[in-house]
Amino acid sequence: AILPLLLGGMAKNATSSKDGAESLVGALTKDHDGSIFENLDKLLEAPEQFKGTKILHHILGEKEGMMEQVIADQQDLAPEKVKGMMTVLAPLVMGAIGKEQNDGSLGLDDFMEMFNQQKAVQQNMQSPLLKMLEG
Repeated sequence: AILPLLLGGMAKNATSSKDGAESLVGALTKDHDGSIFENLDKLLEAPEQFKGTKILHHILGEKEGMMEQVIADQQDLAPEKVKGMMTVLAPLVMGAIGKEQNDGSLGLDDFMEMFNQQKAVQQNMQSPLLKMLEG
């Protein structure tokens, strides 16, 4: 439930305006080059070192707490556990995309195409979480 939500939120932000896409590419270039995968032990020990909370707030905005609660209810987990998982997954998602950018020299147009495709996939999933994020 968390991964599609993060990707859907990123796609929404990136495709909402050119500034959104440029902001994402800038964050990837500056802070998320894929090196996080060489530091998984550090990520699990101290996730805040990798800006997970900041990433979540940027992706989900004011709906972050509501989304955590919905996922917690759906999965029968404590909201704190969901927040912890999201805080770890968010930098991993950014790192994976950043690694792809570094490895393949993806430019802004490539990102826009990727996120437009992701947005179309998300819309076809009919996910209640993504509908809440849109609304």
